Amino acid sequence: MYKYVKNKLDHSYCAALPKGKELSEEEIPLEELEIREMIEAWYQSGYAPLFGEDSEFWSSFSLEAESSIRGNWGLNTDEEKRSRLERLELTILTVLRNRNYFAAFKRVLSSLKQSPTQLRLHQLVSKASNTTIKSH
Repeated sequence: MYKYVKNKLDHSYCAALPKGKELSEEEIPLEELEIREMIEAWYQSGYAPLFGEDSEFWSSFSLEAESSIRGNWGLNTDEEKRSRLERLELTILTVLRNRNYFAAFKRVLSSLKQSPTQLRLHQLVSKASNTTIKSH
């Protein structure tokens, strides 16, 4: 069905992902493409403005040196940054209640280098694991 995923509900890849290549719907499920966009938005507009850049994470996650997401989130107060990060994480947790997105999130995590950002994402998936996952 897909080049790197046998089943949408798999938590790991059936083959190593290529480095430096944008992935398509023929290679990974649409839910994973969407999760990758959500993680990028979470990182650029929530995590990085509050905790700073994590080059180890970014180099293992993105093809590009810079994000396509733009904003002035760094100008906000720490309280505003924290509030934004919490809202973004609540949104991700809501999406992860769907088992296709949960599996996609787990696959993405399996491809990331260990870093503080990856640890934060692991904490999110742990929270999501403690909630009921819906099948649709």
